[in-house]
Amino acid sequence: MRGLTVLLCSCWWLSAIPAHAEAPAPADSERKLRTLLTRCLAETEECQEFDFRVPAETEDMQQVARSVKGLIDELGEHGGAEVLPLLWQLDARGSFDAMQAREVIQTRSMLRALATRSCAPPSNEEIAAERAGLGDFAVLRAQGGKLVAVRPTPEELEDLSYFLVAVREAGPPVGETHEPGGDWRKPAQANASLDAADAELRSARLRGDIRGMDTAARRYLILLGYPAPLKASEENAYGWHGSRFASVMREWAAVQEDLGAFSEAAALYRRTSPVDGACGTGWEITLNEQILGVIRTTEQHAGCRGIVAERLLDVGDRYWGDLAASPPYGPTRLREAGFDLARLYRGALVTRHRDIPPEELKRVLSAAPEPLRTDALRRLQQRGPEAWEKRVLALEGFADVGQRDALDPLAALALDSLGETQHRAVAALGILAERPRSDPCSKNHVLGGGSGERRPIRMLGEQCATVLNPQERDAMATRLLPLLKAKDGQTREVTAKALGQLGSPLVAPQLRKLSKDPYTRGGYFSEDHTRTYPHYPVREAAADALSQLKP
Repeated sequence: MRGLTVLLCSCWWLSAIPAHAEAPAPADSERKLRTLLTRCLAETEECQEFDFRVPAETEDMQQVARSVKGLIDELGEHGGAEVLPLLWQLDARGSFDAMQAREVIQTRSMLRALATRSCAPPSNEEIAAERAGLGDFAVLRAQGGKLVAVRPTPEELEDLSYFLVAVREAGPPVGETHEPGGDWRKPAQANASLDAADAELRSARLRGDIRGMDTAARRYLILLGYPAPLKASEENAYGWHGSRFASVMREWAAVQEDLGAFSEAAALYRRTSPVDGACGTGWEITLNEQILGVIRTTEQHAGCRGIVAERLLDVGDRYWGDLAASPPYGPTRLREAGFDLARLYRGALVTRHRDIPPEELKRVLSAAPEPLRTDALRRLQQRGPEAWEKRVLALEGFADVGQRDALDPLAALALDSLGETQHRAVAALGILAERPRSDPCSKNHVLGGGSGERRPIRMLGEQCATVLNPQERDAMATRLLPLLKAKDGQTREVTAKALGQLGSPLVAPQLRKLSKDPYTRGGYFSEDHTRTYPHYPVREAAADALSQLKP
């Protein structure tokens, strides 16, 4: 009881600070936080002081938790390397906010580095040299319902040259390294050495001993063969979301960043798998955090050219708008440095469809006429698939950057692509041209921002200057109508959804015809789990679309 009384007195003291007071010094915030968490820091378990959603009968503890959260936020906003040990201690005891504060500190560190580093777009000389070496590149186009390999147009070669120069220093894709042999269904036998290294890592984290964490994490991964491909089959511990070695590697990346070892941190952030367990929930959040880590650390050891691909994904800037005049993680940094963003995305679009399975890609290239066939196959062997469009989500990025200028090219891509590429083009067009729920030209209109799953797209309907008029939406919807007759059920599904977003009443008769669409995917359990019912995604998408056509 005495401990809680001390905590409450401290909370009253904090709440008594005038609202107009100057920003607190990090040392002051750390001292207050350590006072509030005296009991918590003396223990090794999760602390209830970090959960302001505790039951209502513990109102006093709720006040403590709110004060703790406020102080952690202050450490993030005003602290530096000196508060990182405490943040790791809090993370070890269950604080969700501690690692958010750490990320704010490291983002600010990157921003300071950006102010002293140059970042230059591709030069005319670099572009010309790259273009001279593209005689062996083949573009994949959809013709007659299948992909064929042909030579790029002169315009495509110019855009592709620009893009390839910009990403020349890129590292491997984030989170796609496969450590052979690991399987959550078949963990290895108990391994005392790995368990001891993990216990050492946890103990160092509880103490806030960052160098001790570095030693323990390094020891753990070396036991599995690091820096060579890990002997993942020897991992004996798997959580619901993944292996212990992936968690250790991700934590080690953050520790290396905190110690200023940016090159090794960047490599670890790239290498770690965001999901290798039984449950994939939340993998995109983990992947995005790794991408942010790659951007921060690469900028500080190699400069902007090494992370052009990651910046084009536009990860994280929706959360960091207030931190700096320029959002720190997305393509804004490139645009301000003189890069032509639309040209970058157009260049990446030249590589569309190259994310198909390797054997299928080889088959398509093998069907090209000579000498393109031999040249393209040699390039594939030397450089890999070069599937940049999928890697940087160029369809969505082009829609976001191009805005109205992207409408016609996206519609053409929606009609002239196949498979997932086509589905994404249709989806991007639906988001970009979506009918707004309120008139953006009204003075009472509230801006909503953007939409999209992995890559945000700013909707034309959010601005009076760009919103489509009804006739334009009708014309765009009419162009998409043929896709409702596609053989592929998923194409019909995404098209129905896009037509609902466009909001043109002209397509209502065609959408009603989908009420008996035969395409099924998965199913539903009955309430008593004794029967299953088929899932008809096209029917559901059409019904939802019809509901959106109402005024």
